[in-house]
Amino acid sequence: MILERHQRKTRENAVCVELRNVVKRFPGVTAVDRVSIKIKEGEIFSLLGPSGCGKTTLLRLIAGLETLDEGNILIEGKVVNNIPPYKRDCSIVFQQLALFPHLTVAENIAFGLERRKVPKGEIKRKTQQVLALMKLTGMENRRPNQLSGGQQQRVALARSLVLRPKILLLDEPLASLDRKLRKEMQVELR
Repeated sequence: MILERHQRKTRENAVCVELRNVVKRFPGVTAVDRVSIKIKEGEIFSLLGPSGCGKTTLLRLIAGLETLDEGNILIEGKVVNNIPPYKRDCSIVFQQLALFPHLTVAENIAFGLERRKVPKGEIKRKTQQVLALMKLTGMENRRPNQLSGGQQQRVALARSLVLRPKILLLDEPLASLDRKLRKEMQVELR
């Protein structure tokens, strides 16, 4: 079963995320220096660069996990500089996974839906869909410490995908997957 696609109206060439002269400084270093980017709706956009060049910081800024020092971040044309992360309809999967060790795979995936007070039947249905999509069926009752690194990464990705965010930010989430599975996940994410 494939995760159902969004039924949103898409406007051709509509800009979904825009960064205008974004600057982020930390003590002694400018991590992001006057970055301007336009990302269209439905577009897959990659940031490439060496370690420490600000890629993760930029993702954290878009998600609202860091505050910028200068510039503006717009989502669907609206400045979101002061909008908290939970109101941005963004989901982020980091290279370092943040799975809840005391929850099962299914509980980890369902966590965000439960916080949003989605009805239990819908939570179960969506969780099962995403388990199948991520090739985790049969592992729903395992805890994170009972999974391989690649399986843990798929759980973290599933936890974001099940929320069907407008913006999905990925910080090397496929790095622990074997080559074949990484290719399959790239196709599914499109």
